[in-house]
Amino acid sequence: MLPPEAETRVEVPFGEWAGYYASGGRPMPVFKVRAILHRNNPILQGNPPSRFPPVWSVGRHIQVCATLWNELDNQIPGVKGVWCIDDAAFRGMTVISLHQTYAGHAKQAALLALGSSANMRLSRYIIIVDEDIDPSNTSEVLWALGTRTDPKYTTEFIDGCWGGPGNPMVPRDKLARGELEYSRAIILACKPYHWMKDFPKAVTSSPELQEKIKRKWAELFPDQV
Repeated sequence: MLPPEAETRVEVPFGEWAGYYASGGRPMPVFKVRAILHRNNPILQGNPPSRFPPVWSVGRHIQVCATLWNELDNQIPGVKGVWCIDDAAFRGMTVISLHQTYAGHAKQAALLALGSSANMRLSRYIIIVDEDIDPSNTSEVLWALGTRTDPKYTTEFIDGCWGGPGNPMVPRDKLARGELEYSRAIILACKPYHWMKDFPKAVTSSPELQEKIKRKWAELFPDQV
C-alpha cells in the first residue's frame, strides 16, 4: 500500500449505509496487487448496502444494540431494552425502553445514547419509551410516539453532531470542505415522570386472559397455541 504522498486514485461513489451514493469521489490509497487467491466455490452473500431492507447490516444492528445497552447499564439504572430500527437505515433510529426511577432519567438516557461510542455518528433519532413498550416492535414504538409525546415539549434538537461523508443530507459544498456535522433529535415518548401514576391506563388484555382466549379458540390461533 503506497503512502498518500506517493500516489492516490479517485474512488468513484460507493453505495453507503443509508442506501444512497452519497459520499462522492475522493482520493484514496493505492494498493499494488501481486497475487489474487480464490475459491472454486465461493460463498457470496450478495449484501450490497442498498435501500431497505438493508440486508448487509443483518446482525450488525444487534451487536450495536448490545454494545449500547452495556454502555448505558454502566452509567444508569432501569434500561429494559435497546433496539435500532433497521428500516430506518443502519442505526438511523435508536429506541431505548426505560423504567423511570427519578426526574430527568429519560433525558439522561437519551443524552448518554447520543454521545455513546456505539451510536457514534449514524443515529439521527434517539427515542425513549417506557418499559411496557417493546423497542423491537415498531408498532408499539409508533403507538408510543403517537400517544406519549407532545412534539413541542418532548422533542429536542442537538446541533453540530459528529457526521460522516455517507450522510445524504450534507450539502455538496459542505461535503467538499469536510463540514460533516449535522443535527440529531431526542424524542421522549414516555409518560411524564412527575405524574406517571396518574397517566391514563392503556386499554389491553392481561397475558393470562390472552392465553385463555387462545386455548379456547385454538383453531383460530394454530401458530400460537
